[in-house]
Amino acid sequence: MKRAERIRQITSEQEDLESLRWRENARDEQFVEEFSTLAGRTRQLYEDAGVTLSQRKQEQLAVIEDVERNVRESAEQHSDEVNRYCLDTSMRLEEEADELKKKRRDSRW
Repeated sequence: MKRAERIRQITSEQEDLESLRWRENARDEQFVEEFSTLAGRTRQLYEDAGVTLSQRKQEQLAVIEDVERNVRESAEQHSDEVNRYCLDTSMRLEEEADELKKKRRDSRW
């Protein structure tokens, strides 16, 4: 009976991990999209001015582009880490569940 309960618990934990993975990835994507939209609007304002940008404004645009690239890279790294954590944990849980199922089958004989 304890094995069956643990197997159900493992299944629930795996579902929670998958939900966590999807939530975190969606949150990362939303943040990157919002930041990219803001950066794009800023660039567009500079371009719409219709004048040659000063050295300072060009430097500011370069900084915005660097920050945008860093935000994307950080979000991708975070997403990779979350995915790896969830996959590794889920695999360990699956191995535990397989072992419990095997013990249950073996105990019947």
